[in-house]
Amino acid sequence: MNGSERDGLSDVFVECLPPASACVDRPCDALTQCLVVHRVQWLRTLQPIGSERALIHFRAPDAESVRMVLRRLNLGIGQIWVDEAGVGGG
Repeated sequence: MNGSERDGLSDVFVECLPPASACVDRPCDALTQCLVVHRVQWLRTLQPIGSERALIHFRAPDAESVRMVLRRLNLGIGQIWVDEAGVGGG
């Protein structure tokens, strides 16, 4: 049993579309409570230099929990990928 099976969380990757928000690099203070309520952990953001798009990596119960959090930021949401086995897990 891997970590994601024990804690009921999955790795969720979200492509965020323009316009980019100041909260893309890290959760802003106003968002912190929302993350806690929905059991979402913001792990990292990948944003190529010169690009307005970003890929954000979360740990969350499901993709819908992440969608609810991102709606608070008014970010455009592109594709969402869920890795229930954990990154690189089998």
